Amino acid sequence: GGVEDAEGARTALEVLALIDPDAGGPQGPQVYGRDNANARVILRARETAWIQVSSQGGDYAFTRTLQPGEALLVPNRPDVELWTGNAAGLEVIVDGVVVPALTGGGLVRRHVSLDPDRLLAAAAARP
Repeated sequence: GGVEDAEGARTALEVLALIDPDAGGPQGPQVYGRDNANARVILRARETAWIQVSSQGGDYAFTRTLQPGEALLVPNRPDVELWTGNAAGLEVIVDGVVVPALTGGGLVRRHVSLDPDRLLAAAAARP
């Protein structure tokens, strides 16, 4: 079957389907940002959570309140940041693995980098 790189083997929607088979289906939770099929970072709401994901240059912005189970496929770029009103209610998934990006703060978090490499480095640095 050819040489496949482990990260590239699954699209973001396939990763989500493993977590929640109904995600993005007709009756299931909405999935936003589907154009970013190769997204390495997925934001998924465990609880209702207001989010804003935007680039520092202002050319990309996504703002909405996610309902439980809804997800956003984040564009693969190092300059996007997350603001949220419910950090405890969000999961950050990088390359198919949930990372503890939003732990240790209050509910409101600002300027959280969604650069996949920075998220992975921060997760690896935790004891």
